[in-house]
Amino acid sequence: MQKRPGPRDSATPGVGFVVLVCRLLMKALSLAHRFKVLKSFSRSFSSPSAISMNEYGARRSKLAEKIAQSCSSDRGSASHHLVIIPAAEIQYSSIHVPYQFRQDSYFRYLTGITEPDAVLSLEIATKSSDIVHFTPRLFIEERTSHDRLWDGPTMGVDVAALTTGIQCTIPLKFFPEYLQMAMSDLSDSGCFFWFSTPFVVRSKAKAPVNRTIYSVVSDKFTGSRLVQSNLRNPNPLIDELRLIKSQSELLLMKRAVELTSIALKKTLSSAYPGIREAELAARFEFESTLMGCGLGYPAVVAGGNRANIIHYLKNSECVEDGELVLMDVGCDVEGYTADISRTWPINGANRLPEGGPPGVESPKALRPNGQAVGSYICPHHIGHYLGLDVHDTSSISYSQRFEPGMVFPLEPGIYFPAEGGKVAVAKEFRGMGLRLEDDYVFTTDGKAEKLNDCMPFKASDLESLIRSHSGQGSAL
Repeated sequence: MQKRPGPRDSATPGVGFVVLVCRLLMKALSLAHRFKVLKSFSRSFSSPSAISMNEYGARRSKLAEKIAQSCSSDRGSASHHLVIIPAAEIQYSSIHVPYQFRQDSYFRYLTGITEPDAVLSLEIATKSSDIVHFTPRLFIEERTSHDRLWDGPTMGVDVAALTTGIQCTIPLKFFPEYLQMAMSDLSDSGCFFWFSTPFVVRSKAKAPVNRTIYSVVSDKFTGSRLVQSNLRNPNPLIDELRLIKSQSELLLMKRAVELTSIALKKTLSSAYPGIREAELAARFEFESTLMGCGLGYPAVVAGGNRANIIHYLKNSECVEDGELVLMDVGCDVEGYTADISRTWPINGANRLPEGGPPGVESPKALRPNGQAVGSYICPHHIGHYLGLDVHDTSSISYSQRFEPGMVFPLEPGIYFPAEGGKVAVAKEFRGMGLRLEDDYVFTTDGKAEKLNDCMPFKASDLESLIRSHSGQGSAL
């Protein structure tokens, strides 16, 4: 039996105190080890390396500011907002066979998370255009042991909080309960629910980003006191943020263009008469994969008359000797895509006679209906916005004036179908579709700067590249 400490023993630690200290030390070591493991584990699920956690946080704050400004005209009254941004869900080609997952661009822009089945919630209270309360919450799927066996682990709430900086991170299973409570606070004309879904955006036949989350939201909305006038679509406001690229985003996009150029040059140099379009597409994807990146969109590889199909994706025919081949491709680097097109003779030889002397213009181009003719031979815009999506920020008008940080491809095209049409075309031009495309950023000094200049641009340079590797890619 231990002696009970007396007055003289008060300065000497007892056994119980020592045990307590040991337990506290063990707990501290355990927490330190857990943090180390979480930090190590989080590397597998981390945000894009070029974009910091702070930048993602700034994006969420800027969205809150835009929402506050959008309601500032309501005579200075207070307003309350609930913003729900769902992650994409896994799509399946057949039972248990998933397509390659691609994250919803709006969710990725605000969180950096590339996992399916998650939800970002933003609670915002404003007075005039000032934010008086702002709380982001993140709901993350936590898989069962059975699901982990088949599909692997998710990052979980601890790693999600560590990588996003969103401290209020909650298992996804609690989202329905949370949403019901949050919606109960939105009951008057000064309350708004922000969610981009078919029942908000009725003008477009668009499937929900995540059907499970949509079902939960639709159910809770129907059971709430909210009406259609309380609904808002956050995507146009997010598009305004996405339109202007940060320096971190520009670094990623320049890298995407650089890798696209490298992969396309190697693909072009392996081409030969009789090659299948599918082989050219596979070669580009192979070269991209070797460099550690994916595809921003399916490759367009169109030989001969098929190049007159602007978004030709079959890639199922052979490119015969004497034909042109058009490739429209882009590498994806941490979510950001390039968009580059080249058209070249498959045999490396110019099939057309040289044009007239410089300065000579076709009188036909000066006809009164010249604009209509131009719209026929080039029915698409000569550019679009570029970023996380190849056709980025879809709600932004193409007539908007350029601002520094906007990224866009320039892609003039000319299309002369073999079967003819509304425009009389010389025989040697029939069956040709041509497109030339490079990516640019609008700079602070008012110039369009090419993101990368390593892809051959002139016809003579393309032909030289093909001829210098002639025969190396011939079929076995």
